[in-house]
Amino acid sequence: MSDQLKDKAEETSIESAESENAEHSQSPTQAEAESTSEDDAELSDSLDESSDEAPKNRRERRAAAAGASDNEEIKDRNRRLRAEAAVQRRGRRDREREAAAIEGLAPGERIDDALQRTAHVTGKFVGSNFKWLQWVVVGSLAAGLGVLFLNYYNKTERQAAGGTLSNALTLATARVLDSENAGRADASYFSDTRPEFTSEAEKLEQLKTSWSSVSSSDSLELRVIGKLGEASALYAERKFTEAAAAYEAVLADPVSQRFHEMRLRAQEGLGFCAEAAGDYEAAIKAFSALADSAVEFEKDLGAFHKARVLVLQEKPEEAKALLIPLDEKLNKDAGFRGPSDYLGASISDLLKRVDPSKINRSPQIDPEMLRRLQEQMSQRQPG
Repeated sequence: MSDQLKDKAEETSIESAESENAEHSQSPTQAEAESTSEDDAELSDSLDESSDEAPKNRRERRAAAAGASDNEEIKDRNRRLRAEAAVQRRGRRDREREAAAIEGLAPGERIDDALQRTAHVTGKFVGSNFKWLQWVVVGSLAAGLGVLFLNYYNKTERQAAGGTLSNALTLATARVLDSENAGRADASYFSDTRPEFTSEAEKLEQLKTSWSSVSSSDSLELRVIGKLGEASALYAERKFTEAAAAYEAVLADPVSQRFHEMRLRAQEGLGFCAEAAGDYEAAIKAFSALADSAVEFEKDLGAFHKARVLVLQEKPEEAKALLIPLDEKLNKDAGFRGPSDYLGASISDLLKRVDPSKINRSPQIDPEMLRRLQEQMSQRQPG
């Protein structure tokens, strides 16, 4: 029992020392310290009372041993409660210190404090997890370099493909001159940078080679454009059967489904090939497919081409039935000068060929232009 009293006295002295240190550092309140000391005093008194009389016989010794075990349980429970209370007090003191430190800082100092705390936490995290963080950094750098290299490679590929396409388009607009006039500057221009060839066959041969390079590109869109260019070159060489097969290949390509302009040119070229070969029925079929399009311009263009083929078949009435609605639709607001667009002007010219009475239409002078002419005449008259 004396050993227990000594342990208890030592714990009481340690707690009193802790309470004194807490008072110097703005620790828990005085009421908490007093309540703790009162609990210790009560426990000490109970232990003193239990140790006043020593047991005389076996029964009393057993009873004393049972009481001592109960005292040990009480002691352990009180020690655990005091430890939990000490942890709570420390946490409360830390929160109070942080609150007091923040309240006493200016706005700029608060920002600095937050940055310092963030830097401290970040440095602590990096230091404790550096083994796997270094591999994350290395992997990120390797992935970034791979993306940069892939972008550079794709850019160079696109530039090369664009250069090949530009070369093919330049050859398509090249001039064909005889051997005497080759290399001479045109009188209407200072210089002409287009390529020059001495024969149409030489131009078409190089043009087919250039379009073949475009059709072998890695880009799906450029492949379709190259096939379309090859078909046009074959048509220019008057190889209509091969050109028609090339146009059908363009129409069958799934990529052309996304580009109306490609399908328009391929369908129109298919009709031109049949027309040039003398197969007017196949030409009308191809142009009818173009006239059934949902795009308004393609529909009008297909109807115009059908009317042309009907004129070649010497069916002027059927051609007129197609041309009159188109002329009223496209050329009703054209004025006395006639339509200015290609399709409207072509429809008007073909209609005049089919129906000569359309040539005698009285021209209508624009009222605004008539007013300007009258003003100019009145200004020129003297006095």
